[in-house]
Amino acid sequence: MRDITTRKRAELEQTRLLTILDASLNEIYMFCTDTLRVTYVNQSALANLDYTLEAMQALTPIDIQPEMTEASFRELVNPLLTGERAQLIFQTLHQRKNGSIYSVEVHLQVVGQGEERSFLAFIYDVTARKQHEHRQATQYAITRLLLESNALEEAVPYIMGMICQTLDWNVGILWRVDEEMQVLRCAEVCNEKADCTEFIERTKQSNFAIGIGLPGRVWKSRRVEWITDVMRDDNFPRAPSAVNAGLHAAFAFPIGSRDRFYGVIEFFATALHEPDQKFLDM
Repeated sequence: MRDITTRKRAELEQTRLLTILDASLNEIYMFCTDTLRVTYVNQSALANLDYTLEAMQALTPIDIQPEMTEASFRELVNPLLTGERAQLIFQTLHQRKNGSIYSVEVHLQVVGQGEERSFLAFIYDVTARKQHEHRQATQYAITRLLLESNALEEAVPYIMGMICQTLDWNVGILWRVDEEMQVLRCAEVCNEKADCTEFIERTKQSNFAIGIGLPGRVWKSRRVEWITDVMRDDNFPRAPSAVNAGLHAAFAFPIGSRDRFYGVIEFFATALHEPDQKFLDM
């Protein structure tokens, strides 16, 4: 009788613990130390990643961490398994089912003993903090470039490179107005992604009239335009070559003075990015 009571009490405690973990607004995972297969995921993680529990239990942390390989992950967590460290804290990226990514801080430890050992991970979404840091750094760098440059045209290539490198965009393109033909032509490319030669060539061969394609839309509206996924945009003529290059999100903004429209700067990323108003207001 005493054994049954003890077992029931343990079961109640376990149920209570799972209820608390599921109610957490942060993502929580448990996974095997040997196979790395996920054994537990709380509701916040399932909702954010858009996976079912069954689907997650067929995955490992490597499947949602695009920066990690199994070898690099096992090397990272080895101090936990050997007892050299009690906890690891590191930052990485998580990838949702739809391919979009977000920055996280991982607090990882080993729980249990012997064959019952598991990894327990508490995940904190630090996207907003990282974006704020990157925006501040970019604003400062762009301001310095504009102050040190003799003309906007001289600063533009550096601005494209800065945005690509600090804000996680893979390709930047400068479009200049051809006054005689009244179209936008590609004038400069900043490429942080090696395997998009076809897209770059297609871009260099293209020109856009006002209202056509992403550059033409910016020319017409004279404001920032954002595309979450070029595959699903009905006014993006370069979609096939962009998809072949693995590019999805795009945004573009006008450049010039009050009395003269100079051109458009356009950016692409391999991930899906929802419009970021704070970034657009930068």
